[in-house]
Amino acid sequence: SLYCVDWSRTSRLIASGSNDKMIKLLVCQDYEETDHHELLEMVLEGHQAIVRTLCFNPVNDLVLLSGGISI
Repeated sequence: SLYCVDWSRTSRLIASGSNDKMIKLLVCQDYEETDHHELLEMVLEGHQAIVRTLCFNPVNDLVLLSGGISI
C-alpha cells in the first residue's frame, strides 16, 4: 500500500513511501529538453517500519525527510 507521495519543487523528483518499509524515488527528465523520455527509479531501504510520511525540503530538493511508526 502506498501511504505518501511528494513532488520536489523543481518537478524533477517524485518520492513515495509505502508499507514495504521503502521509499521509491522517480527522477523525471525535462520533457521539453530531450526526446528520450525515461523515468529513472531509485529505492531507499533501511526503515524499520512503514513509511507513513515524507516530504522534500522546500529549499533544497536533495534533502528528503521521512517518518514511520512501528506498532
